[in-house]
Amino acid sequence: MHIPDGYLSPATCATFYGASVPVWMVAGRRVRKVVKNRYVPLVAIGAAYSFLVMMFNVPIPDGTTAHAVGAVLIAVLLGPWAAVVAVSIALLIQALFFGDGGVLSYGANVFNMAIVMPIVGYAIYRLVARPPASAATSASTWRHCARPSSSASSPRCSTPPTARRCTHRSIWPTRSRRWLSPTSPSPASPRSS
Repeated sequence: MHIPDGYLSPATCATFYGASVPVWMVAGRRVRKVVKNRYVPLVAIGAAYSFLVMMFNVPIPDGTTAHAVGAVLIAVLLGPWAAVVAVSIALLIQALFFGDGGVLSYGANVFNMAIVMPIVGYAIYRLVARPPASAATSASTWRHCARPSSSASSPRCSTPPTARRCTHRSIWPTRSRRWLSPTSPSPASPRSS
């Protein structure tokens, strides 16, 4: 929903600007830390996606419009702070060039669609997408302990599933171990035929 200019009092708009500015600052810092040069185009694509989705407006009573925003999808794919930046940019372009919303009510629109929506949506996604503890333990156990052992008599990996890294060696040698084993020739020496 884009809130048009003149719908909210200037004091309310100033309050929403005051609430949005600190979030923009935090989002800018977080995005600078997380999003590196090769991921910047993804944030731009997220802003373009949000802009495109918001162009399909459906009027509702009392002078506002309803539409999809795409903020939660951007938050799930790029993170909630990148979604705050992307949707804020899309809202600014719409307010300045297309008259959706307004410059005075931009802070309120950003608060509703670029701050609350991606952060709450991302939090709900994290709660819903978290695997149950038993499934996570089973997957971790399989990943760490179901590797083939180096000999028939040696036990399987004894690393507990909660450990960060399994130290178990598989029977399949890597290229570096094969070249460094004492029975094979060194890479520097020519092979004898």
